[in-house]
Amino acid sequence: MYPEGLGKLAAPSASSAFNLTFFPQFILGYVGMPRRYYQYPPEFQMLNVLSTAGATILGVGYLFPLVYLIWSLKYGEVASDNPWNAAGLEWKPPRRRPRSTFTKTRSWTSRPTTTTS
Repeated sequence: MYPEGLGKLAAPSASSAFNLTFFPQFILGYVGMPRRYYQYPPEFQMLNVLSTAGATILGVGYLFPLVYLIWSLKYGEVASDNPWNAAGLEWKPPRRRPRSTFTKTRSWTSRPTTTTS
């Protein structure tokens, strides 16, 4: 099992970093910043720096669970048969209808044809 506290820390950090990465890009696109420029105009520089910082935090936020996943595979405790203490299945498979009630009433090849003269 992985450490639950680290998982609870990684999820909000990755979520907030995602927003910090892409929300400034949304604003930049809305105000007319063209894409794929090697040098940003001065009025767009701050939002691009925020987006870069968010992407850096997002990269760390994605690597962090990978590190504790590898750690938990090697050093973590083995999960029990029911680690979430669930009472049973929380979903049920769909019920099937009986086949005997369906009959084919019309064939598509036996449509009446009309001829025009």
